[in-house]
Amino acid sequence: MRSPALLAALFLSVSGCSTANNAPSHAGAPDASEETDAGPDGDAGPTGIEVAPSKGSWQADEGVTLTGAGSGDLGAISIAHGLGSITFQGVPVDAFYFVGSAVPLGTDAGGDSSLAEERDLEIVAVQAGRVILTWVTCYDSELAYVYYETTDGIASQKSQPASGTCDVVDQSSAEAVSLPALSMPAPAVVSGFTITGPELSFDGTSPGKATFGGATWAMYPFQTIDCTACASPGWYELHSLFWDPSKRAACVGILYLEESTMSEVEFAYLLCLPGVTSPIANDQLFFGSSWKED
Repeated sequence: MRSPALLAALFLSVSGCSTANNAPSHAGAPDASEETDAGPDGDAGPTGIEVAPSKGSWQADEGVTLTGAGSGDLGAISIAHGLGSITFQGVPVDAFYFVGSAVPLGTDAGGDSSLAEERDLEIVAVQAGRVILTWVTCYDSELAYVYYETTDGIASQKSQPASGTCDVVDQSSAEAVSLPALSMPAPAVVSGFTITGPELSFDGTSPGKATFGGATWAMYPFQTIDCTACASPGWYELHSLFWDPSKRAACVGILYLEESTMSEVEFAYLLCLPGVTSPIANDQLFFGSSWKED
């Protein structure tokens, strides 16, 4: 098991690996209570996943300003003091700075020794039909790399070059986050892993279940990250969307499947909408569930 300093890894996926770092605590509960159409066992119903516009205050660990552009589907990046937009597939999308973490070893960006002391900055964006997660790697005051993935299956697969400037201030700040409504089909689930336990389960073919924050959520792992080369022993990550139809709340979070501990699954870096909260204490939770690679 990784040390506590490494357990708070975010969706940092640069060329298939992620690392971990301490994260700020954002305890709270999703702020939504409307009913919705739902299928059996809390799965998304015929209308899929519907979340109201999101408004809330997010306590960021740093003051972040980014101006520049990425590659591939990611165009302009414009974040001022944690708030702004990214351009994805040619369309500007509201976004905010979520959290930063160290550039991971065992990745293409992490293999660059000049980036050893640098950080990856995660940006969360919401379009009407998807959640977009982007990581920006800065070198000194310049944008160096980007990685992105979406809840509907788009991913850059590896870090890509970026250009522009970074201004990161080591000072926490409250960001007044405002994001549009989310209306999307349930994500397609990835295969390759089975998780078995009373509070966390997944069969690798259909939506799983997770119990946290006083609710049972339908779980949709939408991206698998192989980070077995990031440490010895390494780990896998299931980047997942969680859906509570009774509250019309959706969360994105990450499950860590560690090669050293196959009888436990770590859960970290959770963000729930529309409340812009994380309903797990200290952004870290451990499930007594066993896992295996299929």
